[in-house]
Amino acid sequence: MAVESNSPATEAVASQDLTPPEIVPASSPPVERETCKSCDTKFDGRYCPRCGEKVLHVSDRSLTRLIRTFVGTTFHIDGKLPKSLWLLIMKPGFLAQEYIDGRRTRYMQPIALFLVANLIYFVYHPYDGLNSPLHSQLEQQVYSPLIKDYALRRVEATGLTLDQYANLYDPHSGTISKLLLIILVPLFAVLFAALYYRKERYFFEHLVFSLYFVIFNLWVNWLILPTLVPPALSLADRTGWIEIESVDNVYSVSLHLLVTLVYVYLAANRYYGGRHMDNALRSLVVMVSYFSAIFLYRFILFFVTFLTVSIS
Repeated sequence: MAVESNSPATEAVASQDLTPPEIVPASSPPVERETCKSCDTKFDGRYCPRCGEKVLHVSDRSLTRLIRTFVGTTFHIDGKLPKSLWLLIMKPGFLAQEYIDGRRTRYMQPIALFLVANLIYFVYHPYDGLNSPLHSQLEQQVYSPLIKDYALRRVEATGLTLDQYANLYDPHSGTISKLLLIILVPLFAVLFAALYYRKERYFFEHLVFSLYFVIFNLWVNWLILPTLVPPALSLADRTGWIEIESVDNVYSVSLHLLVTLVYVYLAANRYYGGRHMDNALRSLVVMVSYFSAIFLYRFILFFVTFLTVSIS
């Protein structure tokens, strides 16, 4: 039997409006826009779209946030510090070339890399070859005859004995020697500019190469190797494998020279290019000049320390 399609029940259902009721959002109070402290731009969010200034809240002024920000910036979650340190050691000259070529966001900035190493070196300094106590300054440096009479007159004018003055000078010199490390960068930049003057590079490019050279020395020659090598050599000496009269001298002279020579040679080949033999000869010049620069650094250190040490 056929069923009638247009029954009264069907028509009643069809006549009903099945459209869902419109939901009217509840009114919310207007959100106050931020005003940039630097450029007065009004905006929404935490960062100014015009100059990038961040909106600070009360929590941003706490010591905990300061420490977290420093640690987060230094040891970035994406591994910029270990990645940069690994490339600095394993691919000499690579980071300097990347910086000059404009590929910079992948790696830790060179100044930050230098400051982190300098901060660690300030607290923990297994190699103290940059510093020179007063006795060494007056008796053991190549420039000692030039400064000895001047220093003794200045000490005599204070009314202190030389030993008493040294007790004030030596710890102050140790502090200053770690703060003046940055002056090594322009010193070596001048050297690299002279050695590679035919490359017709801007001085800024030599400065970048020099900065990474000093960073390498800070991390490797003045932090990592002095921590690892002397204990290993001492152990070998005690077990009779080798005989070493002075572990410190073996490290500071032989290994330091070798590491410096190899680094500069590999870095120069990648950064400056040219013939390998020419770069090898230039690396020898840098190796010899390295210790000349250290003497110049100590010479500057002497006067800075002498003029800033407190007698009271």
